[in-house]
Amino acid sequence: MYQFVAAGLFVLGASAVAWFLDRETDEERELHEELKRRNARTRSDFQATSWANAMEQARAHESAALRYKAENQDYCKKFRARLQGTAQEFDILAQRLANDLSDVSISPYRRNALRLLNGRLQDTQNRLAGFFAYCEWYLQTLDKLAQKQQFTELMNMAQPQSRLPDDWFYGGKVVLASVSEIDNAFNAYGQKLELRAEKQANVWTDTQQRALMMQYPDQDAVPVQMSGNVKRPNFFKACVFRGALHAEHILESVPCTAFIERAQTSPQYGDGYLVRCYPGFCSVDKQQSANGGVVAFLPRSESSFPGKNYPRGDRIEVYVHYYDLLLSKGQVTVTQHPESLRYGEQSAAPVFIHADRAVYDLEGLERESGSAQWQLRGTVEIEGELIVSLQLGAWLIEAKASFKDSQLHIVNVTRTGFDSVELDALPCPVRLIDVRFKDSVFCDVLQFEAFVTFCRQQSFFAGDSQARKQAGQFFERWNAVTDYLLAETGHAVFNLSDVTEVEERTLECSSSSNLVDGLQKLIEKARSTPRLFVEQLCLSADGEERWLQVAELHGVPEARAAKRYEIFHKGMKRPGSDSGYVDVQPSQHRIRFPNRGELANLGRQKIALQGFLGGRLINRNLQQILLMPARYAPQPDPFWNERVNSGLNWRDPNWQGADKAKAAKKVIEAALVESNLYLVQGPPGTGKTTCIVELLHQLFCARPDSRILVVSQQNTAVDNALDRFLEQFPGFSSNVLRIGNDVEKVQVEVRPRMTENVLMEYLRERQQDYSLASLENPEKADWIETWMDRIYHPSDQGRSQFDDELAELVVQDHGLIGATCVGLSSRRYGMDRLAFDICIVDEGGRATVPELLIPLMRSRKAIIIGDHFQLPPSIGRALQEAEAKTVLPFLEETFLKTSFFEQLYENLPAACSGRLVEQFRMVEPIGDLVADLFYTANDVRGLHNGKVHERKDFLDAEHCMRWVDVPHGKEENEGTSLFNEAESKAIVDFLKASAHKLASRRAEGTHSFTTKSVAIITPYGAQKRVINKDFAALRKSLPLIDDVFEVKIDTVDSFQGSEADIVLYSTVRTQGGIRFLLDRQRLNVACSRARENLTFFGHAQFLLKQERGKNALFSLIIKRSARATASNPFQANTHKSKVPLSS
Repeated sequence: MYQFVAAGLFVLGASAVAWFLDRETDEERELHEELKRRNARTRSDFQATSWANAMEQARAHESAALRYKAENQDYCKKFRARLQGTAQEFDILAQRLANDLSDVSISPYRRNALRLLNGRLQDTQNRLAGFFAYCEWYLQTLDKLAQKQQFTELMNMAQPQSRLPDDWFYGGKVVLASVSEIDNAFNAYGQKLELRAEKQANVWTDTQQRALMMQYPDQDAVPVQMSGNVKRPNFFKACVFRGALHAEHILESVPCTAFIERAQTSPQYGDGYLVRCYPGFCSVDKQQSANGGVVAFLPRSESSFPGKNYPRGDRIEVYVHYYDLLLSKGQVTVTQHPESLRYGEQSAAPVFIHADRAVYDLEGLERESGSAQWQLRGTVEIEGELIVSLQLGAWLIEAKASFKDSQLHIVNVTRTGFDSVELDALPCPVRLIDVRFKDSVFCDVLQFEAFVTFCRQQSFFAGDSQARKQAGQFFERWNAVTDYLLAETGHAVFNLSDVTEVEERTLECSSSSNLVDGLQKLIEKARSTPRLFVEQLCLSADGEERWLQVAELHGVPEARAAKRYEIFHKGMKRPGSDSGYVDVQPSQHRIRFPNRGELANLGRQKIALQGFLGGRLINRNLQQILLMPARYAPQPDPFWNERVNSGLNWRDPNWQGADKAKAAKKVIEAALVESNLYLVQGPPGTGKTTCIVELLHQLFCARPDSRILVVSQQNTAVDNALDRFLEQFPGFSSNVLRIGNDVEKVQVEVRPRMTENVLMEYLRERQQDYSLASLENPEKADWIETWMDRIYHPSDQGRSQFDDELAELVVQDHGLIGATCVGLSSRRYGMDRLAFDICIVDEGGRATVPELLIPLMRSRKAIIIGDHFQLPPSIGRALQEAEAKTVLPFLEETFLKTSFFEQLYENLPAACSGRLVEQFRMVEPIGDLVADLFYTANDVRGLHNGKVHERKDFLDAEHCMRWVDVPHGKEENEGTSLFNEAESKAIVDFLKASAHKLASRRAEGTHSFTTKSVAIITPYGAQKRVINKDFAALRKSLPLIDDVFEVKIDTVDSFQGSEADIVLYSTVRTQGGIRFLLDRQRLNVACSRARENLTFFGHAQFLLKQERGKNALFSLIIKRSARATASNPFQANTHKSKVPLSS
């Protein structure tokens, strides 16, 4: 037997295994035989007739009967005692299963295996509890008969069983009972079966169950499931609904009838429907379906038409999917896809496993394969051969992977019982065959290779359960962060004090906020006025604080005295004394106004996190990869491997030729070959958008029917990629869709492909079809008119309105989708249900974990492009407050230091990540500065200049980098931000001089002239405001400025992803610490935006002094920059700066 690394092993004893399988052990059979022999002798003594008189016979009967009682009592106690430890083993296993099922880090394959085991364990424990009750009944019956001296009846008692008698009742048992057996006399054990009663109109009645029972075709074999009664342990309720579902649908994998009750969102399974299920034999109409049946949840993803909104009362056919033993409410899910019943299986093609029947006894395996699932235990490599360990029921099978014939060859079979819950469901069926037939079956080579890869990968991921749980905790913490943001930023809160009820529908209160103006502004800003409530803080029965809505506002409050307000409402609804709530003292009240945009965004992120934690990913492998990237083994796609090896035809002219763009082409090839996840680090100016366009070209050339998503945290990145792609492939325009709600945030060039515009274009095309059909085919014209009336109608507000379900069909007919991460989760037109073959995420380093999860969960493969050497995801102000770090103590360590992109990039294997190493944006001196400061490690430069720039048309061709010293400026505070008016003035002076220089050049005509783009950036929002003010004054006094410059003023953080010919950077600081300025990622962004000229404004001496002993960032910048003055930037000190270190 091979030695496998077995994590989470436990051992069920022989008795427990036998009980689990509902079989007797050899020892138990021997005890039965021994007891049978003893009882035979005792009965013989009892029945002896050679007694002298009746008194002797009575004494002999009594002696034999009491001996019979003692022996059977002793054996019954032995059977019971043997199983006391078994019960504890099952309790431990049940707790282990509960813990593992609550572990968000386990794979979907393991979760499926655990669910199957858990359902079987529930029945096992119920049978065992029933057996203990049976033993108690048996012992009590022996005692009663002995006490009453009913010795003949005692001798007729059957000997005790080591398993439950077939006719013993226990909770969860499914039996076929005749109508006469139900509600009739007690059985031989004093147990009675009654139809289950249900509450209807405040009355408990079994009418519905009885009607269902009478409908059953075979009145002598009605399937029912029993449920016990704690207060009346001998009385059991019979449920025909559950019995028939178990017997005729679950066991047979046959669909049952279900009626839609309502749409609902489940934290575990996402959006879907609450349904009521009925067995197939019963006739239930829409009205009757409102009550009764078995309540289950149908996830939208498991419905036949995910885009359809099923109305209440809709009748559908479903398969019971996941369930507990008693089909309890909240524990049953259903599906309309029969293939989902193959738990974990993603393909119908089997993998064959063969064995020599002359060597191995295969009868046990063949019996087990009829009911048990094949599951993976682990893999091990021995002398170049892969041994796969599988579990089938109580059997451990070790098999060698034979790549020659694409089959598994059994090398060892052991009956182990159940010794581990660390088992994984398999992604495809396994078929057991005799070795004689191994050459007579068709083996799918690709399927076998995928199976072997799966086995290897699952073993890697299972290697360190503690690390896996820590990784799961990371995502659970993000869930806590999202909850915190929802509470802090989802609503504007107005706290109320001294609340009194002055009239029946009027409250008077105080508020530290301006209640009237504050609410009025929010109402004016909102598209529609939400329902507003006065909320009161109460304590629930379990001691938790909860805000309860006690009065709905009627209109806007009115101001009275200073800080006093009157609130008009529609009636008070305070919790009554029987509600379980009491007021918190002193009383606390508030009014909350929902921030709908923030609530929607955070709500979508919350749904993505819950979906991830619940394993609801299209590509199940991605969950494990994102949890434990270091344990992922790269999985090359055979299709792309062959295509890349054959040579790709590159679209970009600058890539055509063996010596061109070698590094970039290598990265693109690797991204195409990897089948699950690939990360690309794209430093500034390395042509990330070019790479995206080339990726799209290769993907659509290979598979034109693919659906591909281009997504980013920001609109600009998405639009740049789509615009560039459409520029090169204009004929592809009709296959492009841009998802977005705010047209102003989308580039003009891409707006025609926005959803509403695409739908309107579709409508215009149908109108043209209607016009043509009206002349040639009136019947067709009527059909088109009906279709247009169904899909489109104006809304009450005059806005266009398309039917969601029908419009979804149009939307899904596009191959290239562009969206922001959060925008992708919009529910309109089924956007949140679109699935993709590949998603390409740009600016991945700036996306938070929940933002990234939104596209990743709905894609079969992901390529993420980003740069963790630039700015990380922006953190909301609410998370920067001290209170947040108190509530979320892990915040700083877990989220504020490194981005998720960086964690993945640093931990994924080398074959799953690559870096673009040539930049084409920045002129060489600026490119060298950025490379030396930010992309050089251990004296190895990781970023190179990809081209030589022609500089004759630059603003300053001689000196591409300058430092304008502003030694007499003074930083000032504005709230938490800073500004420096002297630097702002210096920037304005620089622009004035530069404008005159360019205007003169244009007038001379000696240079070709184009307007220069200028970016004025600063780390501080207050400085941005000051520069905006000064620049506005400059534009008024010097109109010439708009003729030569296109100026944009922004913070560094907001300018990431953008570029300009000329960048002016205001440092602001003149005193105090400069840690914020020395942030490498922020400074990297600032230095890498310029194509031609980069000019810094700041107090050089102060910065050099503050930087001493730290990273010498500004020292190198100042050293390499030419010294200049704002008023005369292109003359005087044109040598490299040598700033003195002392005044």
